[in-house]
Amino acid sequence: MKRKDHIQRNVKSGQTFREKGSAPIIGHVARMPGASIRPVSPEQVEQEVSSFGKRVNRRSGTWIVSVILAGATILLIVVAFYLWLSPFLDRRDKMTAIAERERESLAPIKPVENEPEALTEKSALSIIKRALAASSVAEVEARIIPGSASPDEVLQFLKAMPERDGKIERYDWVGTLNKNGIPLELTTIAFSGKEKPVYRMAILVRDEDRGWKLDFEAFARWAKPGWDEFLTGSAEEIVVRVLVGQDQYYNGPFQDETQWQSFGLVSPDVDQLFSGYCRVGSPQQRAILSSLADTARGMARLTLKIRKVEGAGPRQTEIVRVLAQDWVMGPTAFDEAIQKNAVPNE
Repeated sequence: MKRKDHIQRNVKSGQTFREKGSAPIIGHVARMPGASIRPVSPEQVEQEVSSFGKRVNRRSGTWIVSVILAGATILLIVVAFYLWLSPFLDRRDKMTAIAERERESLAPIKPVENEPEALTEKSALSIIKRALAASSVAEVEARIIPGSASPDEVLQFLKAMPERDGKIERYDWVGTLNKNGIPLELTTIAFSGKEKPVYRMAILVRDEDRGWKLDFEAFARWAKPGWDEFLTGSAEEIVVRVLVGQDQYYNGPFQDETQWQSFGLVSPDVDQLFSGYCRVGSPQQRAILSSLADTARGMARLTLKIRKVEGAGPRQTEIVRVLAQDWVMGPTAFDEAIQKNAVPNE
């Protein structure tokens, strides 16, 4: 029987032979990334960059507008809050700051012309120091004008001064000024104080004998009958030496702004801030406004008579008299001189 060869079809042998010059056989190779990406022309690149830039600009513009709107909203809220709060802040800050630094509330000084007897700084300080060193009634009468205070009250005040005001740290001589028709020599005195500095006005006035003396009422900011009596209610009326500035508080019996003018009253001797009111068009209103126009500090030193009014708040008072421009009483009350159209210091 004839033998047939066994034929294996479609099966390759495990070994592959290369002929000379043929390409190497390396098996399956993965396609490299981007091998099938079509070439990009420069025009296409520029178009894509431009499109990207437009998208970025649109997003940036939207973000900028959002930031501006948010900032404007915050600004409007801040402005509205400030406008609501500013009248209260201005009223208290303005008056308390000036009260704490009373020395800085001095009105511009108008030198008195043709005053041959005006004092030099050295002589003025010498008179003031001798007056503050007074220790007897005779020395008070010779060096001080007590006004409505008795010599004994003056001595008691001077004796208690170191404990109340502290030691004297410096004298600041201001010079000569004219208020209420009389020449005055002004020096501010700075005391150390207990918690903060204390300032007092040492004002020299020529007495009847033409000698210069210390005005005690101005120096002590003398109140009659006294702040304690007025605050506790035992006194309905009081003469005070205070700093006065314009105010905008209208309430109670003084709520009609067409009838009343509001002023803020500050005294370094009491913690409370007072509101004082006088009739619109009255001599008192004209006297106060005239004094405020004379100062660049916004407040003026004035001697007033004030009183309590039924139905008013505990810090609301009526200004019934403007007795003096500054804290030294002159021969004629200041509002009376205004009413007669003869302002003493004009």
